[in-house]
Amino acid sequence: MLSRPLLKGRLGKWCLALSEFSFKYIPQKAVKGQTIVDFLADHPCLDLGEEFEDTNFLMEVSLIPWILEFDGSSTANSAGARIVITSPDDDYTMMSFHLDFDCTNNQAEYEALIIGLELLREMKVSTIHIKGDSLLVINQLTREFNCTSPSLLSYYAVAVQLLEKFDDVRIEHVPRHRNESANVAAQLASGLVFQDDIWKKVVNVERRSMPSTFTRDNVFEVYNLVHRLDDWRQPFLEYLQNPSTRGTRRIKTLAVHYTVLADELYRKDLDGSLMRCLDQDEAKKVIKDVHEGLCGAYQAGRKMRWLICRHGFYWPIIMKDCMEFAKGCQACQRMGN
Repeated sequence: MLSRPLLKGRLGKWCLALSEFSFKYIPQKAVKGQTIVDFLADHPCLDLGEEFEDTNFLMEVSLIPWILEFDGSSTANSAGARIVITSPDDDYTMMSFHLDFDCTNNQAEYEALIIGLELLREMKVSTIHIKGDSLLVINQLTREFNCTSPSLLSYYAVAVQLLEKFDDVRIEHVPRHRNESANVAAQLASGLVFQDDIWKKVVNVERRSMPSTFTRDNVFEVYNLVHRLDDWRQPFLEYLQNPSTRGTRRIKTLAVHYTVLADELYRKDLDGSLMRCLDQDEAKKVIKDVHEGLCGAYQAGRKMRWLICRHGFYWPIIMKDCMEFAKGCQACQRMGN
């Protein structure tokens, strides 16, 4: 207490009172195990009678998920989808579908997935294990990739809505050689012909004349599909070229940071250099060139902003646009750690 005057009041009293004891911190390492023990102690097992003597076996069977293997194939002439559903008792059902409409290979993959999920929902299944060899579809479902393709957005939305109706879902990417049966059946449904009698392994072949997104009563909310034609530079140009015109207080306050040269708006940097102001279309081209152009190195948003400003370009939301472009780059998501 005398050597450390800061230890006064309640803290000092406790230090003096506990000085005769020695303390050692031991972290708790078995939190999960202790939680299970406490739960079992508070909730003892009930006597289910002679009809449920083998309770452990019943619990084990109920935890085994249904397995859904899916694959899609698209050729220049036709497309097909195929699913394999395996029950907890290892009874499997194989189905192949001929897609009688134009679709890409990724859309055929989604078609197979949606068909399989709809069948499992009709069977009142709650726990499923999904396997597929499409890296794009699997990573989009696990939220590792962003779905930015307009042709896949509706399929992705339907698949996510179906997955939310299950209690437990596990999604796994498997190599193509481990998904060979689904791949071959999908190719058969798309119109490819094989020399052997492999087609006899397919249990059922059906025809789909419309995409799955058209046969469902889904309501999709779409935002930001209309490009704004407003040019943020125009109010500054009008005020700087004719200061007598009426302008908002915000424009008059910020106009001190801008100047006009040859009918082009420039922003004054802190070191006195001028950066040419860009509109929305020019900004998108500059971001794309800096990120993935000839000299692009697929860098992060902050690094992209620094490079753009260094080359003498500016617009108000440059940081926001750079960050969103870097997050939406599929090449960065595939190759990043």
